[in-house]
Amino acid sequence: MSDTKSAVEQRIVKLDRLVARTKAIALGLADLYVCNKPNRLKSLTAAMKTVDALRAEKVVGTRLVIDTCMNELTSLREGIFTGAALDKSDLQIQTCAAAVGKFQELMASARRRLDSMKRDNAEEQGIEVEADVDYSELAIIKNLKEKAKLPEIKGKAFVVGRAPVVIVTTPGGGSSSGVPGAKKVTFQQKDNPSNFVNRTVLEKGGFSVDNIDGYAIIHDQLVIGVNKSMIELDKRGRPAETIQEVAQRVMTSLSKASKKQMTLVTDGVYGYGGGSWFWIMPEKEMSLFSKAFPGGHPKLKVWGLAFANHSQTMVRRTKV
Repeated sequence: MSDTKSAVEQRIVKLDRLVARTKAIALGLADLYVCNKPNRLKSLTAAMKTVDALRAEKVVGTRLVIDTCMNELTSLREGIFTGAALDKSDLQIQTCAAAVGKFQELMASARRRLDSMKRDNAEEQGIEVEADVDYSELAIIKNLKEKAKLPEIKGKAFVVGRAPVVIVTTPGGGSSSGVPGAKKVTFQQKDNPSNFVNRTVLEKGGFSVDNIDGYAIIHDQLVIGVNKSMIELDKRGRPAETIQEVAQRVMTSLSKASKKQMTLVTDGVYGYGGGSWFWIMPEKEMSLFSKAFPGGHPKLKVWGLAFANHSQTMVRRTKV
């Protein structure tokens, strides 16, 4: 597995380099229409040399788009050299932008593959690792004031509160939650979170929603925080309950107290402020929430508190 993982990591590095160099080509040719003929020819010749270097990388899946770039640059240079009548639109390079998008798609796919390998390897060791997620800084700043409303978990076995959450979808589905009695749901995933969650449907369902950089921020959501270090120990000195069991017990109590059956929104556990956080909803709200997803089945692999810094990888142990 390590060899395959290494190959995927190298592919990501190469694709990242292709993205950077293709962007540089596009930038270098952006003012082509204001240059004189010798400078146009000089810029196009330099760009074609760079495209040749990209082709030499021999990254799987990139040859066709690189050849398309080369064909456009070659045709344009020949037109300029022969003195063909060219207007401003003729001198705007189209294929480089398309190439950047294609390389980014391939890089995203490779990163998902790498994340999947990490999860598979971690599960063998009893550890679940969620994908790295870099949410918008704007979302964090905008929701920072909500941080004060979340109960302090330090010194407590668990707390219940409300917070804005951000939902992020990742490929690969997911396993059951591990929380006894939790509702199991599945879904067809989409790579782009803005395509995956229908904000209009959520708002019609009574949810307060922001959409920042494609990420849906849902306000005033019910969360349970469990402090593993505060769980009582059994006679052998081990935790008497798992964090999932504590969350289930609290969720059951909330169901009885509110006379509303609570359900787990996602099996993903989010680590923040020394606690492991679970996102729950009354089943009636969950039914409305589900309608905002393809097929009406929201199985979310990654989520987080909208005021937290999510750039770190989230890790939780599945063996207690």
